[in-house]
Amino acid sequence: MWIQRIDWFSTVSRGFVLQGDILIAGNANGLVALKWQEDGERLWEFRVAGGGMSYPVLADGKVLVFQEDYETRQVAIRALDVKTGQAAWLYPLQGRVLDADPVLGDGVVYAVTEKEVTAVRVSDGRGLWKTRVEQGGLRDAAAGGGLVFASRSQSPTTYAFDGATGEMVWTVTTGRQRSVRVAFAEGHLFVVSTRPAGLSVLDSQTGSELWAVTFQGGTYVNFACRNDTVFVRVSADDPPATGQLYAMRADGGGVIWSSRLDTPGWDRLSGPILAGDQMFIGDDDGYLYSFNAANGSLRWKLRVATTGDVSSPVVISGIVFVMNDQGEILALGARRN
Repeated sequence: MWIQRIDWFSTVSRGFVLQGDILIAGNANGLVALKWQEDGERLWEFRVAGGGMSYPVLADGKVLVFQEDYETRQVAIRALDVKTGQAAWLYPLQGRVLDADPVLGDGVVYAVTEKEVTAVRVSDGRGLWKTRVEQGGLRDAAAGGGLVFASRSQSPTTYAFDGATGEMVWTVTTGRQRSVRVAFAEGHLFVVSTRPAGLSVLDSQTGSELWAVTFQGGTYVNFACRNDTVFVRVSADDPPATGQLYAMRADGGGVIWSSRLDTPGWDRLSGPILAGDQMFIGDDDGYLYSFNAANGSLRWKLRVATTGDVSSPVVISGIVFVMNDQGEILALGARRN
């Protein structure tokens, strides 16, 4: 439907956020805001010189990102006005951000660095609390149910903190080799482990494990939830191994259906994304795929890059927006022959 090329968007994409008719695309070099209903007309840009950015999130009319200076290794939360791109506030953080993105609570943005969890008020950038974890290695973050969660790099340990005070509520060590990602969905905490790929589902309030599964031959897991179903994508790094798709019951982890992914490489950052009866996934060979969410069958695949990674797409009003690592943002019809 349309393609916008951003000359300086030449590194790995971070993803999209949406407010009204404004689509904001982010990559490691900065952000660009487009009017998605008007052929991708560009509204504003924000570039980072000599640094990098995290995945963007939206709250209270602001775009929030982690911004890192590669020379000094200093990290801050930056807030920009979503309509103009003008700076709203900047909050410096202590320590490096290993792999986390900003996560949101009720009027609060939470940040996880190597040894600290920090809460900052979205409206004015005022710091509310900090909690230090002396063991360090904090990697990823999630929030929900009044709690903030953090995983520990190179370890199967997960922490929960009170979202209002920062007080540690529980700590859990699973039987996994290491945890790399945490996500809050449908009232539960999902903990992703890698090498081998695994998924543990915890009671978010107590940390008790409800169920867990290991995917033999897999290296990474991405997932999405809808009501009582968890849609799981398992990636394999070593050809000729291929990835798998699963639909699993959120209550107990029983498999509803599974589908093989006949491709040598699958970018662990790209999907699954659910939209209606479709599920979208991008790979690291330049293809975007649509699957039937009811049974896992392939509906279509489309080359959206000559080579390289494809971002996690976002779907709005039957339009799929996706980025490639050639600096292109594409708007495509979700229904294709």
